[in-house]
Amino acid sequence: MSILKTNLKCVIAFNASAEHKTIIRNALQEDFKILYAYTIDEVIKYFTKYGRDVFQFIVDLTERTDVCIEFLNYWVSDLALQIIPVVGVVSLEKRETEKVALDHNIGSIVYTPLNEYKVKKITMTVARRYQLNDTRVKEAYDNTVEIAKEKLFLVADAIDAGVCFFRIENEKAYIDYLNKKVQKAVKTRTFEDLMDSLSAEEGAKFLALLGKARLNYEPQSSIISVVTDGEPKKHDVTVRQIPNLDQKVFQSYVYKFIVTVVERTKREDYKARLAKSEELFNDVIKNIEGGVISFTIRDKKLDIDYVGDGIYEYTGYEKGNTMLIGRVIPASTYRYLQTEFYTRLPSILAGNEENLFIRSKIICSDYSYKHANITIVFKLGEDCIHSNCLVLDDTDQYEYALRLKQLSEIDQQTNMFNLKKFVDASEKLFRSNDDLDYKLIVARIYKFDEILSFFGEEKANELLKVVSDGLKKFGTKSIKGRIDNKAFGLAYIKNNLDEKQFIKNLDEYVSKNFSTYQVKLYYGIYDIRDVYESVDTMIIQTTFAIKEIEGNALKNYIYCDSKLKNRFLENDNITSEMRKALDNNEFEVFLQPVFDLKTRKIVSAEALTRWHHPKRGYISPSEYVPIFEENGFIVNVDNFVWESVCKLIRGWLDNGLNAVPVSVNVSRIDLFSIDFYTVITELVEKYKIPVQYLRLEITESAFVLNEKSVIDIVDKLRKYGFVILMDDFGSGYSSLNSLKFINVDFLKIDMELVRGIEESIRQADILKSVINLGQTLNLDLICEGVETEKQAEFVEANGCKKAQGWLFSKAISVDDFNQKIQKN
Repeated sequence: MSILKTNLKCVIAFNASAEHKTIIRNALQEDFKILYAYTIDEVIKYFTKYGRDVFQFIVDLTERTDVCIEFLNYWVSDLALQIIPVVGVVSLEKRETEKVALDHNIGSIVYTPLNEYKVKKITMTVARRYQLNDTRVKEAYDNTVEIAKEKLFLVADAIDAGVCFFRIENEKAYIDYLNKKVQKAVKTRTFEDLMDSLSAEEGAKFLALLGKARLNYEPQSSIISVVTDGEPKKHDVTVRQIPNLDQKVFQSYVYKFIVTVVERTKREDYKARLAKSEELFNDVIKNIEGGVISFTIRDKKLDIDYVGDGIYEYTGYEKGNTMLIGRVIPASTYRYLQTEFYTRLPSILAGNEENLFIRSKIICSDYSYKHANITIVFKLGEDCIHSNCLVLDDTDQYEYALRLKQLSEIDQQTNMFNLKKFVDASEKLFRSNDDLDYKLIVARIYKFDEILSFFGEEKANELLKVVSDGLKKFGTKSIKGRIDNKAFGLAYIKNNLDEKQFIKNLDEYVSKNFSTYQVKLYYGIYDIRDVYESVDTMIIQTTFAIKEIEGNALKNYIYCDSKLKNRFLENDNITSEMRKALDNNEFEVFLQPVFDLKTRKIVSAEALTRWHHPKRGYISPSEYVPIFEENGFIVNVDNFVWESVCKLIRGWLDNGLNAVPVSVNVSRIDLFSIDFYTVITELVEKYKIPVQYLRLEITESAFVLNEKSVIDIVDKLRKYGFVILMDDFGSGYSSLNSLKFINVDFLKIDMELVRGIEESIRQADILKSVINLGQTLNLDLICEGVETEKQAEFVEANGCKKAQGWLFSKAISVDDFNQKIQKN
């Protein structure tokens, strides 16, 4: 699944280890150009080449931390680089690497062991912000530029003179526009031809005009002789610099000029028309919400040479105020500009032009604030340093970004922090004082998805509102947030909240205020030992802890202790090894037979996986399947099972062995993560197996929301010829509801309905009703989890003809299954 298509965007991985290079490449190579750098010189080379296309730095701090610190110091000190976000890869075993990242204000940290999921997740967040920011900046500038261009071209039409627009970019001049009068005077269309048409003396005069105009926005004039039709004619030439409205932060500065050319014979007429031109040009300047300031720095003293009217209108100060700069710019910004100026001073004195861009508050005469983008150009003069400053109003965009930030930090349904803001605020709290003790609570609504399906979205939102109101009421002096669609988080100083009393109060509040259905909340409590541990990691560990008690009627909270944390560490190990295990054929297909209860012969089988680890032996599916479902790798394992079963059936048919239908599991993740219909039908056609031998076992939870897409997929599969089984029927609230929408061939009755029928008459009656329902709907039935003869006799007596369970056989290897089937 693509992260976010960002054409030709480059990610620079700095100091990446060989292992991490592979992970980053596998995670991002389809969406980004990946570049690897190990020195600052290499970073500068890439940045010079790709410019704005450099999208993100991934700095691997796990090895050679000293090299990374050198790079991060350079990143922090360079404004252009600092705009590019940095993701720091740090090791949980080496706390100093995390401290380095935090000291350099790195907002995004990925903890080892690194995997593709972590890289994709954090890059997706950056990509969305990047795309949003690009769009916002472009819209803001484009509107200003178009208005200004329209007025500038009115100048050319208003005067009876030759008019030329040209620019200087990277020290090379280009003519963008010239009217017929200029063409007639100089008979040229390029800047090089223009200079060739002038004598050395006249050419020097023209270049001197350009040099003066380049230093400020005042008009510069001179009399220049041009040979036209063999006759030298004198012309009044005026050059004025135009503010470059479409200037972008990352580009080198582009100078733009308007040149007017009038023969001396028409000088008087020209004066009147020039006045009109001046009026129009001033109108252009006034159109800028902000304005232009020119000043000179001589012997460390700053003198203002020119202040455009727009600056006074923008700030509300009276014209001629000599203390303007000191009043409109905050002290912190002024100090920053001074520092930047003296940093760049050696380069300026060497004759280089230096450009400085900054976003700053502007203090108006009534002490209100505006926000502006300020571009300053420093240039060495004969005995001073000239500077031109362009101020563009950014207040609307700033306020829009502020509102957008607020929207991006607040969950709209509950008016609480969302996950990202909750994590940021919690980490800030935990690290504010090392002497205090802190805790984190995760509260999850049990079976929220099924409540949503059964009662509808309106009631589900009402439930979320009730829970969030309760959190605000009883979780005072804590940071609160909604961390996913069914879970909330609280971060607090240990002494500020009694968690057991809080849980009691919240449970009673929800029960009292949401009467539609008896809701159960489960809580995980994390006692924080290390304030520099990632809050994301704490939430993940606490969520896994909650799963230990979900469904427990007597206990609804659990403390996340060291034993559980060790298990989470084991989960990380499983995650880091899963892809290699699949490549090394460590996963095996086992088959659990399904028996005819009357003949006790095998009639079909269910395919299951076992992980045969080279060092640890067989790992139970209960250890790795939930993790694979969480990180999406279950799709890869399922695909391996599907193809293995197709090969197995093909082998049975080719060798004349007894072949029985084999069902393979299909999860909700499979249906929505890939084009499942295409994948499964192509496998059937690839191995040329009769479709009735491959059955599809879709878990009941896949139907929970009754999406039309699921219904359509199931209908297409049945039309193709597949037999569809609904697995775990009766395990949730949605079983009966699902049967209204989904057409299936088999119901596999959940083992929890079978377990306990010998001791409970009520349980037996429920199972009997479910079997009767299946018969009424003319569906084949299979009872799962049959472990005793009494259970087998009961389900057979009530009309279920097939069963699987440990009474008959556990899941066995393919070789053992082949021996059983031959004796069938």
